[in-house]
Amino acid sequence: MGMMNQYDLMTVTITGEQPEAFIQSIVDRGYPVYGVKRIDDSSLFVKVSPQAIRLMKQTRRAYHCSILLQEKPRLWRFYHHKHQWISYSFGVVLVCLVIVLLSNVIWRVDIVGGSPELRYDVRQSLNELGLKQGEWVFRQDDLSRVERELMNQIEELAYVGLSQEGSSFTITVEETDVYEPPLNEEPVNLIAKQTGVIQSMFIETGRPLVRIHDTVNKGDVLVSGELEEEGDVQVHAEGEVIADVWYRVQASIPLDYRYQTVEQKPSTKYSLTLFDNWNLFKPDRPDDLIHTSTRPVYFLDWQLPVSIHRHQIHTITDQQTEFNLDEQLEREIEEQLKRQLGSSIDVTYQKVLHEERDSDKVNLDMFIKVHENIVQEQKINQGD
Repeated sequence: MGMMNQYDLMTVTITGEQPEAFIQSIVDRGYPVYGVKRIDDSSLFVKVSPQAIRLMKQTRRAYHCSILLQEKPRLWRFYHHKHQWISYSFGVVLVCLVIVLLSNVIWRVDIVGGSPELRYDVRQSLNELGLKQGEWVFRQDDLSRVERELMNQIEELAYVGLSQEGSSFTITVEETDVYEPPLNEEPVNLIAKQTGVIQSMFIETGRPLVRIHDTVNKGDVLVSGELEEEGDVQVHAEGEVIADVWYRVQASIPLDYRYQTVEQKPSTKYSLTLFDNWNLFKPDRPDDLIHTSTRPVYFLDWQLPVSIHRHQIHTITDQQTEFNLDEQLEREIEEQLKRQLGSSIDVTYQKVLHEERDSDKVNLDMFIKVHENIVQEQKINQGD
C-alpha cells in the first residue's frame, strides 16, 4: 500500500502495557501505520489515517492502552466541525430566504389626491383586486390593468396612476369635476327620418303637428319648435315619435354555428425565469387564452436576476350548435336588424318573399315591420 498524503495523517501518541501489540492489531485490520518512533518503554509515536482512529478507540482497552491525538489533518478538522458548519450555513440560508420573502410582500399602499370619499372607494376596489398590505407582490396584475379596472369601477375617477418602489405602491388619483352641459337653446323642429304610421308620441318641448295613426312621409315636420304659428316664440323641440316602418331586407341565416367559448374563471399558474434565459414551469397551453404578468424578485432594495410570472389561463372550447330555422328565425332577423338600424327598434311583423337554402345557410328576401323612433332634428333657420 502506497504512502498516504502527509496532510491526511494524524499524529498519535500511544501509551500502555502492550503498545506494539496494539499497533500490530491495527495493521492486521488493514490500516497502515507510518513513522513509528519509540518515546520510552511504554510509549510510541505513530502516524495513522483518520479512519484508523475509530478502530483504535474501540480496541485500546483490550491492550490496556491510551491514545492522545497530537496533530489533526485539515480534512479531520473539517469533518470534526461539520455539524457546526452545517448549522451556520443553514442559518445563513434561512435568514436570506426570510429576507427575500419579506422583500416581496406588499408593505405599503399609499393613495394620494382626491377627496376622502374617493380615496376610500379606491382603497375598497384595491382590496377587491388583491392590491393590499400583506399580499405577495408577484400575485398582482400588471399596473396598467389595475388602472383600467379602477377607472371602470369608479365613475368619479378622472385619472389614476400607479407606481411601484420595491414593496411599496403609490396610487395617485384625480377626481372628476362635475360637468353640467349647457342647455341646448338652439331652436329646432322634429322631422320624420322615415315614412311610417305613428303609433305613439311623447313630446317634452314643442308644438305637435301630427297625431297617433297619422301617416307621415320622410321629411314631414312632426313637432314644431315655433310655439305660435307666427313664429314669435321659438324653442328647441324635444320628444319621441314611435311609428310603424316597413323595410325590405335580405338576410343570410346560418344553419349551424361554430364558435368558441372562453372560461370566465381562469386557473392560475406560476413560472420562474432565471437570468432572462431559463424559464421553469412555464405552462404549455398554446390553444388557450393566457394573460401573463411578470414581477421581479427583490432582496431588500436590490432586484435579483429572478422573475416570477403569474399566468391566468382561460380555457377555450370549440362549440357547434345546429340552428332551428322555424324556432329562431324571428330572433335572428331582429338581431341583424338591430345591428343595421340600432338597438331601439322592435320587430312586429315579417313576411318572407323568397327563401333559398344552401348547405350551411338560408338566404331570405322579406318585408319587415318595426316600431322605430323616427324623429330627427332640423334647425328652424334652415327652413321647414
